[in-house]
Amino acid sequence: MHGAPVTVEDTIVGMLDAAAQDVNVKLAEATRKLEGDPEARGPEFMRNRQAELASQLERIREKVTNQANPLILSANDSAYKAGLATSEKQLRAMGIKEASDTVGGISFNLVNERTIEAIARDTAARVNSATGTHIDNARKLFHSFSEGPLSGIAGETATNNILVRGIISGDPVQATRELRELIGENIGVEAGEGYRKVGNKIIEVGNAKMSIRHYATTVIRTRTREATTQAQMNRQLSVGLDLAQITGLRSENFCSDYLGMVVVLRGPGRDGYLEIAEIGGPPPFHPNCSKVLSAFHPDLVSAERVERAKSAAEHFERLRTENARKAA
Repeated sequence: MHGAPVTVEDTIVGMLDAAAQDVNVKLAEATRKLEGDPEARGPEFMRNRQAELASQLERIREKVTNQANPLILSANDSAYKAGLATSEKQLRAMGIKEASDTVGGISFNLVNERTIEAIARDTAARVNSATGTHIDNARKLFHSFSEGPLSGIAGETATNNILVRGIISGDPVQATRELRELIGENIGVEAGEGYRKVGNKIIEVGNAKMSIRHYATTVIRTRTREATTQAQMNRQLSVGLDLAQITGLRSENFCSDYLGMVVVLRGPGRDGYLEIAEIGGPPPFHPNCSKVLSAFHPDLVSAERVERAKSAAEHFERLRTENARKAA
């Protein structure tokens, strides 16, 4: 029995996670090289070890970038084409069959190409920065091993073995306990936040801390949905249809207040429809958001959808009035 097919997203995320583990292995190897007589390890020895590790980590960064970027472009291309197909289906359901080959006077194919490339470049920059951040954390941690509070005893085999196990196993909390048992409570920065961060492959993004795998999954999933949405918008605009309704499942997220709303995709709001910028742009409205756009024309969709749009507009206006009153 075959399992679920491996997606491009899975491949990219796995690649980044493997690169992070490779970083940890190289860090562990470099840490082992600190063993020996502490008095024989002068500043030059430490600088050489740090430079050696930095070179190895840079090769990992280049490798994962070269491998991931084409896959990221492919994932966005597929998502964009899926959005075009969805939009075509929606337009046909409304009786709109003729599609222009331009958007705002520019070749539709050129618009597609530029959009896909722009989203792919941004996505690649974000996911590649995750590897870069982890590498920077590893270099800082090794510097603390070399020159920090443990420098006087880092050559002891028992200490290094504990450090190495924590880095590679991803369980630095247990290693920290062992270090405390070995050398006491004051074990330095390497057994603190930085040590746990590298061992568990955790990076900081804004105010959040998460694993590289989780971050990469979130970015790729969200950005491919943005590509799908952008394709739908471009196809609609190519036939002069600039209205879309926000649809999807209700959740606890703020975007559920937008369900049923009809927005203007380009230009100012009109006829009770908000300009899309007034709600922060099109979906996804946040990481892993499931809300989507559905083509809308009041004369070509069901009476139910028209009524839903009216109710949603009234609901949103009540919320806006209430929020303004609270802020006053």
